[in-house]
Amino acid sequence: MGRSVAGSYQWTFYLTTGLLLSAVALRSLLVYAGSVTLPQVLGQLLVSLILLIFSESSATARFPAYLPLYLLAQTSVALLLMLMPGAADFYAILFAILSMQVMRRSNPRTGAAAIALFAALMTLPLVKMYGMVNGIAFMLLYTFVNVLVAAYALASRRAQEARSRNEALAQELDQANRQLQTSAAQAAQLAAARERHRMARELHDSVTQTIFSMTLTTQSALLLLERDAGRVGPQLDRLNQLAQSALAEMRVLTEVTLVISELRPGRAAEGGLVAALRRHLASRQIPEELSVSLEIEGDAPLDPAEEQSLFRIAQEALNN
Repeated sequence: MGRSVAGSYQWTFYLTTGLLLSAVALRSLLVYAGSVTLPQVLGQLLVSLILLIFSESSATARFPAYLPLYLLAQTSVALLLMLMPGAADFYAILFAILSMQVMRRSNPRTGAAAIALFAALMTLPLVKMYGMVNGIAFMLLYTFVNVLVAAYALASRRAQEARSRNEALAQELDQANRQLQTSAAQAAQLAAARERHRMARELHDSVTQTIFSMTLTTQSALLLLERDAGRVGPQLDRLNQLAQSALAEMRVLTEVTLVISELRPGRAAEGGLVAALRRHLASRQIPEELSVSLEIEGDAPLDPAEEQSLFRIAQEALNN
C-alpha cells in the first residue's frame, strides 16, 4: 500500500508535469512563431527545465544536498522565461511543478514559504505585463494553482508516511506476538517441569507410605509366627498385596503425570480427571475388607489446578 501511494503520486506528478510542459511549449511556439532567435533560446531553456524536472527524483535520492540547488536552478529558469521580451503569463504555471516538488520533499512550513516566494517572484513580471490590478489577479490565480497541487503532494506524502508507520507497527506487533508465544511455550515447559517434580515427590511419599505399611505387616507376621502360626497366612497375603500396590502406584502415577500434563486450557485430555481416577482405582490393590466406589455428580468444567487437587485428595484417601 505504501508503494502504491508513492507510485500513484509519481504517476500523477509526471502526468501533470507532462501536460503543463506540453502546453507551455505549444504556447511558446505560437507566441514566438515569427521570431528567429527567441525560439532557440526558449527551446534550450525548456529542454533544461525538462532535464531538471525528470532527473530530480533520482538525483535527490543519491545526493540529498542536490535538492536546494535543483530548486534554485528551476526557479531561475522559470523566472528567466517570464522576463524574456514579449513573454506571456503562462510561464508562471511552471511554478506549480516546483510547488509540488518542494512540498513533497520538505516540511509544510518550508513548502508554504516556498509558495509565498514563488508568488512574490511572479508578481513583478505579471504586473509589468498587465498592470497592477490585473497582474496581482493573475498572481493570485497562479498561486491558487500552486497551493492546490502542493496540497495534493502533501496529502500524498502524509498518506505514505502513515502507511509506513502502520507497517512498522504491524511488524512490531508481529514480533511481540512471536515473543509472547515463545514466553508462553517457556512458561508451559516450566509448569510441566514443576508438575513432574511434584509428581515425583508424591510418588516418593506414596511409595514410602506403602513400604511403611509393608514393614508393619512384616513385623506383625513375625510376631504371629512365634505365637500363632495359623494367622501368619493372611498377613503374608496382605504383605503381597502391599508390594503389588507399591508397584502399581509407580505405574499409575507415571500415567497420571501424563494425564494431568494434558489438563491445560485447550489441551484437556478426553475424560480428564474422571478417567484418571477410574484408572487409578482399577490399578490399586484394594483389600477385601474395603469397598471403594467412584460417583460423579454434575459435569461442571474444572480448571487444571482444581482437577489436580481433587486427584491428590482421592489418592491420599486411598493411601490412608
